[in-house]
Amino acid sequence: MADESVIANDAPDNEQPNALPAIEPGVYCSECTYDLRGVVSNRCPECGHSLENLRSTESGIPWVHRRERGLLKSYWRTVWMVTFRNQRFSEECIRPVSRADAQSFRWVTIAHVFVPVTAVVVTSAIARAPKVVGDPLRELIHRGPIPPLLWDYACTAGWPLAIGLALMLFFLIAATGVPSDFFRPRNVPLARQNAASTLSYYACGPLAAFAILVLMMLSTTVLLYKPYYGTSWRWTCAEIWELRWLMIILSAGMVAFTWWVNLVRTAQRAMPRVRRRATLIAVSVPLLWLTLAALIFVVPPFIGIYIVIIAASFG
Repeated sequence: MADESVIANDAPDNEQPNALPAIEPGVYCSECTYDLRGVVSNRCPECGHSLENLRSTESGIPWVHRRERGLLKSYWRTVWMVTFRNQRFSEECIRPVSRADAQSFRWVTIAHVFVPVTAVVVTSAIARAPKVVGDPLRELIHRGPIPPLLWDYACTAGWPLAIGLALMLFFLIAATGVPSDFFRPRNVPLARQNAASTLSYYACGPLAAFAILVLMMLSTTVLLYKPYYGTSWRWTCAEIWELRWLMIILSAGMVAFTWWVNLVRTAQRAMPRVRRRATLIAVSVPLLWLTLAALIFVVPPFIGIYIVIIAASFG
């Protein structure tokens, strides 16, 4: 009996009844990038990092479970996870990741930027309209019919604003989509390429904070309007909006920087053995964003002006 107990205790860990299954090849520790192939414990042998999440077969991205947990709750939990728990988020690359879920998250994030900016542009144009037309907005609302001068102002200013908003939407779509191509290095297995590329769509999650910042600015502006319902409120309104636009630009830069950091960190942790890829993303993605901005916001206006000049020359 004693010999049998000794033999049972000397058996390898992977033959123990309670032993965990060995980790498959191609999985690395997100903390120290140690190759975990064949590891049968819940701790990284190199750094002691917990591997419980790596062993789970269920996706840990809240957005994937939005139908059971609620759309709004799942969205903001995913934003929090991507922004502040990037290490946990990057470990999702070892499991199959739905590209359709990632794309839907990306579109909701784009809406969180586009809708507040549209609200700011429209309300700013309305706030400046009385100064051009000469009639207070409050009188306009009570009188009913739109004065001809205000209608002319809306037609004149409306087209540039609509075109500008359309170009901005196109830029957001392109800027949130093109980084995924950098997550496909050839020396990485195809399954890992697909997972890392899909996770890159979630990396734009910090852009959702832009909606909160803009709404806070709008609410503050509305409160500042109240004491100025008299004849001089329009000038104060214009001054307030100049400050708001400065704050919006600073907020956009802050969330764009956080988005860039998330892309780099996700690349480092999802593809730990391809360090040059993270460096390439860190350098190339901002340059690509600037190039897209130039092509979308600068080139089309020049083409439009050129077409107008050509058309006028025939007249």
